[in-house]
Amino acid sequence: QHIRFNDKLYFGKPPITLETISSNDYSVKLCLASLSVNHIPINLMNYRYYGKTIITNCNLNKATTNCPTKKCRNNGRCTNQTISSQLYTCDCKHTSFNGRYCMNMKRGYRFYENGPGITFDVEQLQRQHSLVNDYHDNNHETISFGILTKVMSGCVLRTSNGINTYEDYLQIDIYQGRLKVLLIFNNQDEREQLINDQEINDGKYHLVVYKRTYSSIRLQIDRKITEKQLSNKITNYKIRKRSVYLGYNTILKQGFQ
Repeated sequence: QHIRFNDKLYFGKPPITLETISSNDYSVKLCLASLSVNHIPINLMNYRYYGKTIITNCNLNKATTNCPTKKCRNNGRCTNQTISSQLYTCDCKHTSFNGRYCMNMKRGYRFYENGPGITFDVEQLQRQHSLVNDYHDNNHETISFGILTKVMSGCVLRTSNGINTYEDYLQIDIYQGRLKVLLIFNNQDEREQLINDQEINDGKYHLVVYKRTYSSIRLQIDRKITEKQLSNKITNYKIRKRSVYLGYNTILKQGFQ
């Protein structure tokens, strides 16, 4: 079950029209790797503005390792292990990596302060993938990405509904070095939030998966899962989002640091 996006999804910093957000609290320096929205992979370089402040390499440490001694890297999982066989393989499909030990990054994007950003339309992307009919349920959504950062606070992801950014939106923030999900509905009258206490600002790669169903929200960071049941009022609202913003954009104050 999935959703159809009807408006904007922001990465890096919310719109300047949001009065509740100060000008300096939400700048972010990080690397996003293998971003997907409702299981559709996003090639961010197709949407970036020209400039050198976004690059396609996160410069991760590729130290050698062995599976199963140190097992697979970057949240990859060892498979095909038996008592009589020494054959081990790594399942990397849910990570931002491939290769024998999930050590080769597929593609990552580094953002710099006040640099150009990336914008793409989710509905157009779904049409290109011929998946529009599969995204009819507005009560379900899934967003996943890999992230590397050392900042204590900042806005990583932002959505809004229509021109009025005060209506329904989802926001994922870095809050005291951890990720926080905030759901706002009905002109901010209804809200829910969820914090995963897994620290993500250690400069290492972390795999993030956010899921919302009709009755709950779930935030998974690496192996740690935090889940919360939604209030009855929240479950009555449908999610409608269309576009995605990453880094600096004309409607954003700043991009990633």
